[in-house]
Amino acid sequence: TRLVDLLGARTRMKLTEPVTCRKAAMEDMPAILELLSGARKRLKKARVDVWQGPYPSEETFAADIARGECFLLLYGDEPSGMFTVEAPGAPYYEAELTDGKWHSEAPYSVLHRNVVAGKFAGTGMADHEMRFIEKTALNQGARALRLLTHKKNQPMKHLLLRHGYRFAGNVELIPEPGLSGTRQAFEKVLK
Repeated sequence: TRLVDLLGARTRMKLTEPVTCRKAAMEDMPAILELLSGARKRLKKARVDVWQGPYPSEETFAADIARGECFLLLYGDEPSGMFTVEAPGAPYYEAELTDGKWHSEAPYSVLHRNVVAGKFAGTGMADHEMRFIEKTALNQGARALRLLTHKKNQPMKHLLLRHGYRFAGNVELIPEPGLSGTRQAFEKVLK
């Protein structure tokens, strides 16, 4: 164990308030954009070339909110994370794997644009978020959850593996100029 890790663990915030989740509303847009800005900075610092251009934008989240698929995670009353879960059968999502295969033919929801505020790193907030994400998908009628993540997004990949997600293959997206379009696909059959 590195000294930096030990010192970080000693000063890490402890969750003492309830963590809740609710559908986001248009009034939440300033908090959503602040969460997005923090995530962009952390991704850039980690050299993960995603969300470094105009996507996702305020319009992206406004559409998520209008469909009732954007959710806000709250620590007490403080926005601490967000995510979008598209309901099964969403016509605008069909990720073609370039290799590998999906693990289930069951109706699935798709996770997009999930963020936990940087100040909650290492507190277990991401674990709370994953439980809310899976509950949301089940409430939508899904029996599986699919998502794509950047191959260099190690924290997300560790979180997924810890929560029972399985690697399904790779996907090539049309990238933003100067950014990589390769994503890794993960899936979990929900119970």
